[in-house]
Amino acid sequence: MSDGLPALESSALRRILLLQSSISSAPDEKGLMDMIANALSSLPGVDDCVVCIEGASSKQLDAPAIVGVPSASKRAETPSSNCAEGSPAAQERWQRIELRTPRHEYGDFILQVRDQAAFAPYQALAGNTANLVALHIENERRAAELSQLNRDLEEQLRDRTQQLAECESRYRLLAENADAAFGIFDKTGTLVMLNEKNAAILGGKPDDFIGKSLHEIFPESADFHMQRFAKILREKKGDRFEDPFPLRDGEHWFSSNLQPVIDHKGDAVGIQIVAVDITERKRAEEAQKKSEQTARALLNATHDAAFLIDPGHWTVLALNDKAAQGLGKSADEIVGRSIDALMPSQVAARRIARGEEVIRSREVVCFEDERQGLHFDNRMYPILGPQGDVVQIAVFAQDITNRKQTEQALRVNEERLELAISVTNDGMYDWDVPTNTVYFDSRYYTMAGYRPNEFPGTFDEWARRVHPNDSIHVQDAVKQYLSGEAAKYDEEFRFRRKDGEWMWIRARVKIIERDEQGTPLRIVGTHTDVTDRKRIEWEREELIAKLEDQNAELERFAYTVSHDLKSPLITIKGFVELLRQDLAVGDAEAVEDALLRICSATDAMNQLLTDLLELSRIGRLVNPPEDVPLQQLAREACELVRGQIEESGVRVDITADLPVVFGDRLRLLEVFQNLIGNAVKYMGDQPDPHIEIGSRLDAETTVYYVRDNGIGIEPRFHEKVFGLFDQLDQNAEGSGIGLALIKRIVEAHDGRVWIESEGAGCGATFCFTIAPPPTSESIPKSA
Repeated sequence: MSDGLPALESSALRRILLLQSSISSAPDEKGLMDMIANALSSLPGVDDCVVCIEGASSKQLDAPAIVGVPSASKRAETPSSNCAEGSPAAQERWQRIELRTPRHEYGDFILQVRDQAAFAPYQALAGNTANLVALHIENERRAAELSQLNRDLEEQLRDRTQQLAECESRYRLLAENADAAFGIFDKTGTLVMLNEKNAAILGGKPDDFIGKSLHEIFPESADFHMQRFAKILREKKGDRFEDPFPLRDGEHWFSSNLQPVIDHKGDAVGIQIVAVDITERKRAEEAQKKSEQTARALLNATHDAAFLIDPGHWTVLALNDKAAQGLGKSADEIVGRSIDALMPSQVAARRIARGEEVIRSREVVCFEDERQGLHFDNRMYPILGPQGDVVQIAVFAQDITNRKQTEQALRVNEERLELAISVTNDGMYDWDVPTNTVYFDSRYYTMAGYRPNEFPGTFDEWARRVHPNDSIHVQDAVKQYLSGEAAKYDEEFRFRRKDGEWMWIRARVKIIERDEQGTPLRIVGTHTDVTDRKRIEWEREELIAKLEDQNAELERFAYTVSHDLKSPLITIKGFVELLRQDLAVGDAEAVEDALLRICSATDAMNQLLTDLLELSRIGRLVNPPEDVPLQQLAREACELVRGQIEESGVRVDITADLPVVFGDRLRLLEVFQNLIGNAVKYMGDQPDPHIEIGSRLDAETTVYYVRDNGIGIEPRFHEKVFGLFDQLDQNAEGSGIGLALIKRIVEAHDGRVWIESEGAGCGATFCFTIAPPPTSESIPKSA
């Protein structure tokens, strides 16, 4: 045995080295504990070893002997005389080695040492093994954290998809109810949406009422309706009501269907109302309450053909002169006879069927029919008896032939109305193709922020407002539809609003008139605002891209760690083999050199792991953001590397106009410290080494920079230097992680970092940006 360390037992050493190389392949923490306990128990001077990892242990602990065993640091503070003779701590020599990283303590190695002198040469190796185990546990749990992060991002993606489904459901709801008065109030009773029909009933346009409270629209009955709203919101259950409302042209009755608006979380956030004007029905019901004498008087007072019918036998009880004239008989010839005997069988069957409908519903039934080229508008009113049953039916038939002819002449306007109803409350246009003139309805203008008729109704005016990048495609699609090459026209494009912003439009058209050759003469179409849907789709795509980037980063991180940790381990392994040989021949100087190299490789691996841990914290462990004066921060960074600056004789200038930014002060200090230190390191043989720290304005963006007149960087390496462990000079000091750390910190501040250098000998400028603090004006606007 030499004057140095005692000869290490090769079998025990091999077991420890084999253990260290097998840590990453352990099936689980229980298997890892068993491997370590078996290996460390074989060390010279050690009788037993128990491995504990956060509550679990490799074997049952001997509680009386283990309780109170101090760690190495505590043991050094406690004099040996404090241990009572014959106590378990004196009889059993236990030692505790902590499993700790800079981030967390994970457990202990507890060794029962029989011979402290025999165990001493292996104590550092056992400590190194503890470090490797702690780092392995931390890496495993970090991977589990990243997996959980991926699951959280997937949950966000599902939430955004649900929002898109809700948006689409709202449009469908509008389409289904566009033929009635439709509106939505929020929980406070403020109107947030209504259609043209509802606005027309109220005597204005949608924009006249949206944003107003129920008290402003119906001041006299608002409290009553708010009580209904509260009940529906509380119970999340809809209801139907019939109420009178005072309008500009008098009182109207409406049958209203109130339903709660439920969001994707299941909360009631508003009230949806679909209302139908039932004023005529109410008036008819009032008429039904009058006596038979009143009904007979009405028959003679009206200019329409009027009948009073007995529903029991479908006979005529009374009629007026207009009705008798229509049948070509006198009143005496008609009264008492059945409908079958007075009318053609098919007409009589239709009238009886309608009469039976009146009996079942006890409501007014209106219908139109045609007889001998004449059109009639028929209304059947039930007359109720004391028991509430229908005892008579009053029938009024109005000759509407002239009105029908007028309606035919106004067919164009009817088609516009029909299409407007069928495609919800969107903007509508009617294009006269031969003259190239277009009729735009008021909603077409107002949805883009224009006043009605603010720009001329021509195809060219529409085309001028289509985004330049979409114009060619959209106009080609129009031409293909007009020529018959495309079966339909359904396109989405950007359309310029009055305020200059772009909104996304879905345009659909239909050819409704052609000439004899099939050439389109008239086209009717709609504009639908789909900006919100587009924004949600873009946010979903960004979320997916972010998830993919983080998965890729996880793969790169795992590859880099596994690759770069091998280098110091290989060094340690090689010198351990040399150490074994030198110990065998007793070469103390060679043993000392091998141990120094092993320690150096261990320190390198420890520094590498420390840097990796620091890099992994960026974006996870965030200090509270604050206002940071960059000029003061740059001075602090210079103080931290003053030794390097003075040793290299570098002159540092900090411009006086550096602004105050909003961010993580400690992380930004790391950025300046690394950039200044990097500039000093690569200054080269410059006779007048100089570093300038300042800022400039590039296209309204503030750019911060650290400029040096050192050795410079070739343009082809500008991106490479920001990679993990990428160093252009392999002989340079450091781990190669500094610029990767800077890039991660800047990106965590929503900025970017880059290099400006013309090449070798031209110096280098490291530039970076930092996003300004969020304000109300930074909220995304429409695309």
